[in-house]
Amino acid sequence: MNKKTIVKEMNMVLGPFNQASFILNGTEVEISKWNELQYEMHLAAWGEDVLESFQYEGMKPIDIDEPIYCALFKSEFMITNSLECIIQAFHTEGTYSFVGLENTYKIVDPEMDEDEDPELNFIYYYRFDQCSWVIPTGLCKLNGCYTDFIKCKSKAEARKKAIELTEEGKEVEQSAPCPSCCNDYMQEYC
Repeated sequence: MNKKTIVKEMNMVLGPFNQASFILNGTEVEISKWNELQYEMHLAAWGEDVLESFQYEGMKPIDIDEPIYCALFKSEFMITNSLECIIQAFHTEGTYSFVGLENTYKIVDPEMDEDEDPELNFIYYYRFDQCSWVIPTGLCKLNGCYTDFIKCKSKAEARKKAIELTEEGKEVEQSAPCPSCCNDYMQEYC
């Protein structure tokens, strides 16, 4: 896989999420996308000298008006505005190997305490094929897969809507079989 394709894949993940792990050329890399406040908090804790200690090629001063990424790998870390710089740290001859670890994709939002989530009748999650947060309101009668989605612009909006639906006493309802399950059923039994 080439660098441009990897950057595109990372941007697709780090658009809706602000923390994710990837495997680049056999090394697991955890990347967090910071806002200006997070960056300033870490600078206050580590000191300005930490930025000058980076030994990676192509490192430039941090521009707080651009996305800021903190990459953790092995026993090292890197703070940069450029995903390309992170990938360059794993440069070897030829192409790169790349795997996204989907179970690590998440939004870390200090404004939202998820430990205090009430018991909800509805789940919410990010669907890459729809590029949005969704709340499924139906279950396919054949296989129990989720159907009938409410789209939301953000995780906070999806959480709020799931709480609202639960408080209204609504529950996920069984719905007609979805087209995918119907096709599978027809191929297997007809």
